[in-house]
Amino acid sequence: MTDTHARLSRLSAARWRLSVILTAAMTAIYVGFTLLIAFNKPLLATVLVPGLSLGILLGVIVIITAWVLIMIYVRWTNRHYDAAVADIRRDHLHPTTPSPRGGDPGLHPTTPSPRGGDPGREGR
Repeated sequence: MTDTHARLSRLSAARWRLSVILTAAMTAIYVGFTLLIAFNKPLLATVLVPGLSLGILLGVIVIITAWVLIMIYVRWTNRHYDAAVADIRRDHLHPTTPSPRGGDPGLHPTTPSPRGGDPGREGR
């Protein structure tokens, strides 16, 4: 197994774990809400304030929870998955070029860029 393949496998496993956890969380919340509707309607009919029952409040919380879980997944993929895939792709296409995340011992903050300007900012 090559290093690239091993890194892709670990990344895929991490994405799979996160997906399963978030899916299980949403499923448990949704099934729990549905079971309350099926078996305890009087509880959901409890009026918390005029015009707002516990059932309506819990329904809104279920929807908001779905959005939050989606945001967690999107944030993770934007911060970790996309960056890791880019690193793997870059390392696979240019195996002799060091990854910027790993650091480049040949380029120090005080070393001027060969093209001038801010060191380390080429190609950005």
